[in-house]
Amino acid sequence: LIDISEKIALRQISYIITANEVRREFMQKRLNKKFIFLDNYPDFSLEKIKISKTNDIVKFLYQGGVSTHRGIDNILKAMSELQDFSFLFEIYGMYQPNKKKYIDLVKKYDLEDKVFLNDAIPIEILEEKMKKMDIGVVSILNTSLNNYYCAPNKLYDYMKAGLVILGPSFPHIKEEINENNIGFTCNYEDISSIKNTFLKILNSKKNLLEMKKRAFVLYQ
Repeated sequence: LIDISEKIALRQISYIITANEVRREFMQKRLNKKFIFLDNYPDFSLEKIKISKTNDIVKFLYQGGVSTHRGIDNILKAMSELQDFSFLFEIYGMYQPNKKKYIDLVKKYDLEDKVFLNDAIPIEILEEKMKKMDIGVVSILNTSLNNYYCAPNKLYDYMKAGLVILGPSFPHIKEEINENNIGFTCNYEDISSIKNTFLKILNSKKNLLEMKKRAFVLYQ
């Protein structure tokens, strides 16, 4: 979690701010510093949103960096094995190494009627898009301790929009999802795990509305 420049800076630091308790506990065992814990919640207005029942087509949304390290390649591969199910997947973000790679993958997996690749858009517009979806995808691979103990903005952006969460089985995110019953977790490095979790979601349509409501209420 800490590089050389951070080690040098730590000599002058009295307090460290961290965004989740799991990360704080991990760092506190290794650093003789005081910690301040601040939840990584978005700015909430008093606006009330209409949380709709899931229709026949389950709508997934991912926003953020689009790359192999974010697990997107594995998600598309898993989705290719679910052709008989009714769902759509909208992606908004910046593509690495380029968007063409993902256009080609969508074609390769015959997902052109299910997966829609969009460029990054302003958060104000994205928030309106999210409110019309069912599932917010938080995908990231366990390639570093920073990832493993993360508290990503998109997790809370999805809750703000009243979405069910599909996240990785990392300590903080798994705790948030399971303890509050607001979604599902999987191993984004394992195609079978992704596929089986998608199946669980697609077969749980009747439970998604209550999960959406809990996610929205939880962080007001």
